[in-house]
Amino acid sequence: MSTLSSRPTAPIVVKRRGRDDEVFDPHKLQQSILATCLSLQTPIGHAEDIAARVTRGVQQWCRHHPTMTSDDIRRQATHWLLPLHSEAAYLYNQHKTIV
Repeated sequence: MSTLSSRPTAPIVVKRRGRDDEVFDPHKLQQSILATCLSLQTPIGHAEDIAARVTRGVQQWCRHHPTMTSDDIRRQATHWLLPLHSEAAYLYNQHKTIV
């Protein structure tokens, strides 16, 4: 009997500036997309649907990328968000630049 788990490991987000790496948290991404959509007055049901779809898309991408950066996640989320809500995609992508 093997002691190794056959379960795939969760993707790791590599942080900058000496911060500890962390496991990718799809809930954190979904809440961020939801907040972006709501800040643009998107109706809550529509915003929740968009956030869920974007999160699923990013999770698909993560299956092939065991390590990633926050910028990688932002690029992928923007890619999935753009056809669903172009204004939210722009705002989400530019957030770090604006703040």
